[in-house]
Amino acid sequence: MNPPPKPQSSSGRSAVITKKSRTKYEPYIRKLWIDGGNSLQDTMAKMAAEHHFVASEDQYKKQFRRWKWSKNTCIPNKEGLWMLHKAEQGKVEHDKDTMFEFRGQILTEGNTRPRLERKKVEMQTQSLSLGS
Repeated sequence: MNPPPKPQSSSGRSAVITKKSRTKYEPYIRKLWIDGGNSLQDTMAKMAAEHHFVASEDQYKKQFRRWKWSKNTCIPNKEGLWMLHKAEQGKVEHDKDTMFEFRGQILTEGNTRPRLERKKVEMQTQSLSLGS
């Protein structure tokens, strides 16, 4: 297998990536980086090899910020507790699991609770004030 092509540049700068190409490749990048759990370097290599989409690491990171994507996201305490409360409420009232999208990731009670526990957040959602 050949190594992925390097970005074309004439003055030490990466190639310009158009909005159209970013939009076209967004689902592929999401599938590799967010859903597939690949590293940024692996995502870049696969995008270059499979789709001939070549961009610098900085270009990827900048685009991730535009798309509001992040991995290993630290959930603010207030939002995390609100999500847990809503998830528990959904189970009780509708017998279903609730999913939330937060910074490009799908969160459930199952993956939100451990994040808050790592931060040693007090899990008493009954006393949660919901001032929306």
